[in-house]
Amino acid sequence: MNHSSNTLRWALKGNATFSLFSGISLLLLSNRLAALMGISKPLVLTVIGISLILFALVLIQTALARQIKAMKVYTIILLDGIWVFGSLIILFLRPFSLNPIAYWIIGGIAGIVALLGFWQYQGVRKMTLET
Repeated sequence: MNHSSNTLRWALKGNATFSLFSGISLLLLSNRLAALMGISKPLVLTVIGISLILFALVLIQTALARQIKAMKVYTIILLDGIWVFGSLIILFLRPFSLNPIAYWIIGGIAGIVALLGFWQYQGVRKMTLET
C-alpha cells in the first residue's frame, strides 16, 4: 500500500466517521433537532439519517477494499458535491421556513463535506497519477 492510497483511505474513513456520526445523531435526535431547526416534520431528518448511515457503509467498504477503484471514489466525491450544492441552494434561496440555527448547521455541515470531498479528491488524484 503506497502513501497516496493511505491518504485516500484516511479521507474515506474520515468521511465515513462524519457520515455515520451525523446519521446516528439524526436518527436518535430527530425530534430534538427538528425542534431546534424549526423543521415541522422530523421524519425528514430520520430519512436523511438512514441515508447517511448507508453512505457511511459504502465509504467504509471502499476504504477497506484491497484495491480502491478510482471511479467509485469519483462517484463518492460527486455525491458529496451534490450535498454541498444542495446545501448552498438552501442557504441562498431559502426555500424552507427554517430558523437561523438551521442555516448555520446546514452551512457548517456543507463546509465539512466540501473539505472531505477535497481531501478524497486529492487522495484519488495522487493514487491515479502514481499508477
